[in-house]
Amino acid sequence: LGRSEDRSQARLRQEAILARIDQAAEEWAVLTLCRTLLDDTRRIYETERQPEVLLHASEFFSRMSQGRWRRVVAGLERGDIFVESASGTQVLPENLSRGTGEQLYLSMRLALVREYSQHVEPLPVIFDDIFVNFDPERTRRSIETVGELSQTHQILLFTCHPHLLKLVEEIVPDAKVYPLQ
Repeated sequence: LGRSEDRSQARLRQEAILARIDQAAEEWAVLTLCRTLLDDTRRIYETERQPEVLLHASEFFSRMSQGRWRRVVAGLERGDIFVESASGTQVLPENLSRGTGEQLYLSMRLALVREYSQHVEPLPVIFDDIFVNFDPERTRRSIETVGELSQTHQILLFTCHPHLLKLVEEIVPDAKVYPLQ
């Protein structure tokens, strides 16, 4: 009789445990589904719903980096700006090299200029020695990109570096050079 009572209590405990397992499994399934939906929503936002300025910045940055960096993205979760490499690695700007970080900054400036000019008459753009921390290849690609912007905007580029002046004249043959003495 005692064994029968022990078995009954053990079965009751077993049933209670199984009921808790079923409830936990159901909660886990709901949470997993919610997490998947949130991840999909974040991915859609980060790939398809970026502000126009970041789309322009991505275009400029990709061109300047020869495709090594493909996108500039505003993350949905914390709102941080990060860049995405061609392989899909996401990097915060503070973790980029100095030259790459300055290319990103230049890309953002060019994107803001382009976006602003879509709403008002294009204004002149002034740069003061923006290429000084770039290696020769970065300098060339960045001058090419700024040269493209010169098709729609007046660009005023100030520099005290003769080699940059020569490079600008080579890459943008229509550039007018005015020495300031």
